[in-house]
Amino acid sequence: MNYSQLQYFLTLSETLHFTHAAQLLYISQPSLSVAISNLEEELGVPLFERSGRHVVLTEYGKVFGAYVSKSMHELQQGIQHLNIMKEKMSETLRIGFLYSLSSQFIPEIVAGYKKGAPKIHFDLFESDTATAECTIELLDGLKHGRFDLVFINRILRDDKDLKFIKVFEQNYVAVVCETSLLSQNQSIDLNDTIGIPLIQYKRKFGTKAEINSLFESIGCPFEVGAELEDESSIINYVKRDLGFAILPYSENLEQPGVTVLEIHNPQFVRSIYVGYNKIKHENVTVKHFIDWICNHLSV
Repeated sequence: MNYSQLQYFLTLSETLHFTHAAQLLYISQPSLSVAISNLEEELGVPLFERSGRHVVLTEYGKVFGAYVSKSMHELQQGIQHLNIMKEKMSETLRIGFLYSLSSQFIPEIVAGYKKGAPKIHFDLFESDTATAECTIELLDGLKHGRFDLVFINRILRDDKDLKFIKVFEQNYVAVVCETSLLSQNQSIDLNDTIGIPLIQYKRKFGTKAEINSLFESIGCPFEVGAELEDESSIINYVKRDLGFAILPYSENLEQPGVTVLEIHNPQFVRSIYVGYNKIKHENVTVKHFIDWICNHLSV
């Protein structure tokens, strides 16, 4: 039994005439007759009583017809629903994210997702100190509809409208001049940096507070050599051996002139979350993307 047989049956049950039904179905009358006979044979009961090209439904046919009609209606609704979903999947996803995710993580997930949803357009906003955007602004944008999703490291646990899912962890690393003594190490203890200027962010965003807390957690004093607006400027200072930096790891840090070192004391990683507005989550594209992220990252 297949879709065509059921469609043939319904059309014949409505017209009660083989020739008329065949014309509506754009098939030959003999083909229709064979299809109906095969269906009756499969079911083991007669569905029609024949009188030439005219037919009438048997009691079996009437009962079967009610179920087929209902099933075909449900099937058509399902097809329409899928078409609506496909249309909605041709939308734009507005995503805000931390600067440190821009070199590897974001391009990876955008490329991966577009393989299965090529019509999706991504409107990406990279938060960094140069634009004066930070986690607070990303969260505010998520809450008020500027973003569909955000990837951040700090969350609002008490906000009932927003939901957050941990997707991975990101290490803090030390970035030192490649000609400095520290560059000879595989990893460092922050106590080894005492007396070496720390090149730090100028503004007091969450990243700066987290970096300061690393030193405070082991009672290690630090001397700020410079406070700068963005990561690129910080790295340029480090390249000239004007100090060292503590930054969240990204491939952007792997540059000529600097060495990236793991930190073994204190040991610290920050969690990265995907956040979305639960009210907006009804959007098919947003829901599908979140499900894909969770499966892709095995969350």
